[in-house]
Amino acid sequence: MANQTVLSLDKVLERDPTYLERLQAGIAAGRSWAPEQLNTLRALRGKVQELRFFADAHPHPEVASLVTTMQAIVGNVESFGGILHPSLGELARAVVMTEDGKPLWDQYAIWEMPGAITVPYHTEEGYHIGMIEVARPIVGPVNFHSRAAFREWLDNPDKRGYTMSWEVPRGFGLKGEKPRETALREFRQELGSRTRGLVLDVEELGETNPNTAFYSNRGIDTLAVLVDPARVEEIGVAPDVNEKIAKATYLPFAEVRDLVTNGTVFCGLSKAALGAFMMKHLESIVESMGYRR
Repeated sequence: MANQTVLSLDKVLERDPTYLERLQAGIAAGRSWAPEQLNTLRALRGKVQELRFFADAHPHPEVASLVTTMQAIVGNVESFGGILHPSLGELARAVVMTEDGKPLWDQYAIWEMPGAITVPYHTEEGYHIGMIEVARPIVGPVNFHSRAAFREWLDNPDKRGYTMSWEVPRGFGLKGEKPRETALREFRQELGSRTRGLVLDVEELGETNPNTAFYSNRGIDTLAVLVDPARVEEIGVAPDVNEKIAKATYLPFAEVRDLVTNGTVFCGLSKAALGAFMMKHLESIVESMGYRR
């Protein structure tokens, strides 16, 4: 197989400005990504250039301030046709190329801020997994098989609503946090378990990449948190309503298995984390359910 490499679209255009024409021809023919971000960024940069000319011809503090602000906005878009969010990460346009530099196709490359996925559990009277039922406004009730159907749902409040999802706790890290710290913070925040002494052990389960075709990080750190079942009963479970969490509970492993196998759990990150946890603890889980080798 021939070696391939990836460059950001802006870097490709620096090397070969004529690629933009080929890219736009591909968009018109339906062989490339839709042009909205390209056109928006081009328009923004054009407006900045116009403002710069105007500011040079008509010196004024407010005009100079507007030019500075616009430059900052455009400058924050790191990749041509991409989107940069200071708290979430970057959605960049990338070009997959042959080893000798010939462009093959363009796609999005997604970089998310680091975070953690947490599998809380205890082993009192068998394995119990800490799960939350959370309202997700960006998930549709059905799969969309066309862009038109997706946009109709997205832009029509009468068709939208929260989709309830059973998941394990997860979230983005705060500045300077290590994965273990993020995992524990998200666990306490989403399961409402803030009492000291609750956590008995923290175990690394590896990394989880939601889609290796698009997500550039190797994966999200995935950890298991062993909790003291006596303390769980003592403090109860009070989920954070600001997180749109409807339920938070520790379910017997058999019930969690049913939620996964009957399709109730459809969050890929949660299924991957639960799978990694099960593989790590398979023999103990099987024995806890009454089976012996």
